[in-house]
Amino acid sequence: MLVGKPRKRIRVSACSIVLLELFCACNIALVPRALAQSSSVQNRSTGSGATPAEQLKLQRRTRKLEELIEQENFFDAAELLKTFSDKIVSQNKRLLVAKALVAKGLYQIDEAYELLKAALKLDENDALAQFETALILMERKEWKDADVLLRLAGQSNDLRGQRRAMLPYYMGVIAYETGRLFDARSSFTRTTWNESLDPALQQSVGVFMSRISRERPWTVVSPLSLQYDTNPLGLSRTTALPEGYSRRQVLKLIGGLFTNLEGLGGEKTGSGPFGLGLRLFAVQNLDNKFAGLNVQFVESEANWSRFLGKEVGVFKTAVMANLIRLSGRSLSSSLLLKTSLGENELSLAYERDLQKA
Repeated sequence: MLVGKPRKRIRVSACSIVLLELFCACNIALVPRALAQSSSVQNRSTGSGATPAEQLKLQRRTRKLEELIEQENFFDAAELLKTFSDKIVSQNKRLLVAKALVAKGLYQIDEAYELLKAALKLDENDALAQFETALILMERKEWKDADVLLRLAGQSNDLRGQRRAMLPYYMGVIAYETGRLFDARSSFTRTTWNESLDPALQQSVGVFMSRISRERPWTVVSPLSLQYDTNPLGLSRTTALPEGYSRRQVLKLIGGLFTNLEGLGGEKTGSGPFGLGLRLFAVQNLDNKFAGLNVQFVESEANWSRFLGKEVGVFKTAVMANLIRLSGRSLSSSLLLKTSLGENELSLAYERDLQKA
């Protein structure tokens, strides 16, 4: 009995040891698998499998690269790019755009275009990639696609600084090249007082504006509207209608004709373009009882203008003459001399009352 008990204990202890070893072995096998899964998730979140320290180092190098590009130090930027692996560059849109800008700075336009396309595949809404791709498309005269990309870039708040300032200029160039001269003039006008625009582009604006004046010398606008006037006589509520009038309201037909002839003289005389203008305006009451309130206005203009640079602005002088008629009778005429320089304007006017003459 004494001998049997210890044997039984030994047998039980051995069994326990075996179970304990099996349990420990299972736990040891499970721990590395869990750690591996956690590591996999972390790597996916960083995007490349790099450690946080490596990610921080990559960000610092990327910022340094972008600083070199901003300083237009493309040779040093190209040397720094060599320290990035092709795999990392191909998976990082910032590096793809940076590499494209370096290639463009070194006049490797085709390579820059392919890199920008790769960046847009990673993020089609990247404003910088859209803007730079549009500039390359403009060099290739692919105006339609360039116009789409510039408009998309302009809608993004990520487009800042000098590129944001240059946007209206490039939009104006595209509009000019596609024959939309009115849009081109509007875009170029927005750049006139933009002090952050590059001086070379500012000078180019003046050249384009001069071309537009020569190529689109004649414009005609003819507005027409119908107006319902509840009190054409200007009477108070308590004042009775004059004799011959049965109501206070009247329908009015309002129309006009505005035409300008610009670009006369061109640049051959060494001066700015001359221009002529004519404006006709009339108000016709559709009720004959109000015919005495019909108004006609005629104005003619001759002007001369010249763009004197960003610091000075546009110098313009004009002579205008007008005639006002009421119900077929001439009321007044005037002669106006107006000179403006930038935002400053000086006017001298002479007016004559034809009813007293």
